[in-house]
Amino acid sequence: MITLSHGCVVVPFLHGLKYQKKWDFWQRAYRDLKIGLGIGLLVAVLLPVALVLFGIVDYAHAAALVLLLGGLWTVIFGLTFASKRDRLYDAGFGIIIVVFSTFIVLPLQYTAGLVVVSIIAVILASILVKPKNPPNG
Repeated sequence: MITLSHGCVVVPFLHGLKYQKKWDFWQRAYRDLKIGLGIGLLVAVLLPVALVLFGIVDYAHAAALVLLLGGLWTVIFGLTFASKRDRLYDAGFGIIIVVFSTFIVLPLQYTAGLVVVSIIAVILASILVKPKNPPNG
């Protein structure tokens, strides 16, 4: 094995780089597979539309399903594929969207209250999570 100057190990029989950190692997997978936020959200919208066209769900449930799937994909994307700087905001925004989808099972005032609480939680999390590299100045 040959170690490069930036810490990666070249494995000759794999014809590529073996990364030592888990996040390096996911960042490389994101670059190679081109998994983006948009493709997941497109699937999150088209799947409920197909279910409406097949008559499986009605329009209100399809709207809730769009919000639920879109929010879940945003959380998954934020935790796995987003850059370190955007990870908290993507995951937090996904949680807020998932909470919006509860309008189908909860009264609207409770859904609105949960949305406000989740927004406050995301704001507090962004304040409490300190960046590892503080800005110079």
